[in-house]
Amino acid sequence: MLERPHVLIIGDSTSMYFHTYVAAGLRDVADVTRVPDNGRTSTHILERFDAWVVAVQPDLVHLNCGLHDLGRHEARAWELKTPLDRYETNLRRIVARLQAETGARVIWASTTPVIDAWQLRTKNFARREADVVAYNAVAAAVMASHGIPINDLHALVTAAGPDKLLGPDGVHFTEPGSALLGEHVARVVRDALLAAARVGG
Repeated sequence: MLERPHVLIIGDSTSMYFHTYVAAGLRDVADVTRVPDNGRTSTHILERFDAWVVAVQPDLVHLNCGLHDLGRHEARAWELKTPLDRYETNLRRIVARLQAETGARVIWASTTPVIDAWQLRTKNFARREADVVAYNAVAAAVMASHGIPINDLHALVTAAGPDKLLGPDGVHFTEPGSALLGEHVARVVRDALLAAARVGG
């Protein structure tokens, strides 16, 4: 009997909330885990790459980082945590390592929307939708250059209505929002696993 494929979810707190829905949606076809910590920034993922990815050798990686990279802190004069050019460099390094050091299929998930006005309630930290759009555009170009498919979670949430799915901070999702994301991710991953099975055998 063939081993069940291992799906690894790498992401920030958004995936911490939705990954249980992914696991439930794929329970008949795959074993789903997520990294044991908040993925935070692209830099943090690179720092943990050996332990989180190389050591476990997943069959499929569903990857996102962005919301922490584009965060702006009052203590840093509202400068971006990870400047856009550094974000691009980090993504290229992550993808290169995934392709060189694992046999995993990779799916990139776009960063989900934020609601600026709700974010302003957090006085010392903020994220802006314009930055989300800019970082998603850079990520899309990186993924296209490596032939990596994109699971467009930003479009999914935008179509459904961010104000209906996001909590009071304008970033984190309500339970219905997490369910929408997780069930969608499960469908995308299932399709990728089925496609891989057809190609492989």
